Amino acid sequence: MIRKFKFEDEIYESLNCLPMAARRKLDALGVKLSLAQWEQLGRGERLMICHAPSASGGGARGAADVQRGSENCAHRLTAKNSAG
Repeated sequence: MIRKFKFEDEIYESLNCLPMAARRKLDALGVKLSLAQWEQLGRGERLMICHAPSASGGGARGAADVQRGSENCAHRLTAKNSAG
């Protein structure tokens, strides 16, 4: 579940930017994702990050899934950028 902030309504519709709640989840896991990397993710990957449980919300398994998924995405994006 994602905590939605009213001032980010437009962001939730498009997911063109990383919502604050998703950024906080990634920060808590020590995962740094640039805007360029976020933009290269598919909508499904973005939604997975946004809606995964946070580690502080008792969702340790969900947080681990987010961490693995975001690390896989970051690895894929790094490999793609170094090849091109």
